[in-house]
Amino acid sequence: MIKTTKQLTFTNNSNVFVQDSTERHRDDIEVSVFGEPVKGVRLIAGASYIHGTEEDTGSAASEGKMPIGVPTMLFNVNAEYDVPLLQGLTLTAWSIHTGSQYFNTTNTLSIPAWGRFDLGSRYATVVFGKPTTFRASVLNVANKSYWESTIGGYLTQGGTADGVVVDDHGFLIFLWLKAPTAITTRKQRRFARKKPLKKAPRRNPSSA
Repeated sequence: MIKTTKQLTFTNNSNVFVQDSTERHRDDIEVSVFGEPVKGVRLIAGASYIHGTEEDTGSAASEGKMPIGVPTMLFNVNAEYDVPLLQGLTLTAWSIHTGSQYFNTTNTLSIPAWGRFDLGSRYATVVFGKPTTFRASVLNVANKSYWESTIGGYLTQGGTADGVVVDDHGFLIFLWLKAPTAITTRKQRRFARKKPLKKAPRRNPSSA
């Protein structure tokens, strides 16, 4: 079990980002496994159970409630497969699940749990006498629309499907980005109307 304590930060009702009260975790659990069950197939999986509470808030409405932006459950699986017909080629896949998160200190607003599936590959070869690995990935294959996080009292929308191909020297070979999709679910539209996304204040050049 994991036990941690830290200051709680959030955006209050006056739209001010503050550091107030305490976020305490007493019973958090993390489990991870990895291995190669079959030659050329590697698996890595992890799961977390998170139980945090707000303490010393000075308000009965928020005392003992879950902190903002802290999901109860996290789960991820990463799989790799070495293609036997082409030496150096490896196919990869990731599955991510994040539990629901509260948006305010009184736990009256929340975003639903979300999941994402990513695909990728890498190819190890030799280019001009130098070992080189090319990597390609497509994130959010299903192009799902979802709220990703409420950390700090700010809504973050998950990215739409996009892909990238790079080599291990950091050179960008190809980039594909799909235009952001609108908030499609009825629950997301209702939540966005109730609590719109906040924008960072614009800096006044004259004060620089």
